Amino acid sequence: MSETIISGTYSHFQILKTRKVAQMVIEFPIEQGEQFISKFGLPNTHEEKWVAVAWLRSQPVETNGKASRAIQQAGIMCKDIAFGTWLRDTRKFQINPANETEVQEVLRAILGVTSRADMRTNDDALERWETLYEQFKRQSEAG
Repeated sequence: MSETIISGTYSHFQILKTRKVAQMVIEFPIEQGEQFISKFGLPNTHEEKWVAVAWLRSQPVETNGKASRAIQQAGIMCKDIAFGTWLRDTRKFQINPANETEVQEVLRAILGVTSRADMRTNDDALERWETLYEQFKRQSEAG
């Protein structure tokens, strides 16, 4: 059963008066989209599927905190050729610094995550990112 579980955040609720039903929207990282489709398929107007919703955590999802800034920062840095070059040269990865996808893959490997969004719940990965980013900034400023 656990192979059909995908977690996300509850983000929207609406009543459809004409159909006498309620809808809720669960958001999850886009990187999990393919996984979701492979497990649940696409909606079919001729065949509805029953699913369940479970409460996973009582604390609110962080939206503007340290992790959100780090996730955004990491995304921006993966597009920065200087950052990709620094990763290649200091971490000895064979990557093309101009290839954003390759830089993203290396960064995820260094952080030990499958998605930058994992930094929201993985304090170790968040700390590794902060250390890595500070090292890059220091070496870039030193020239």
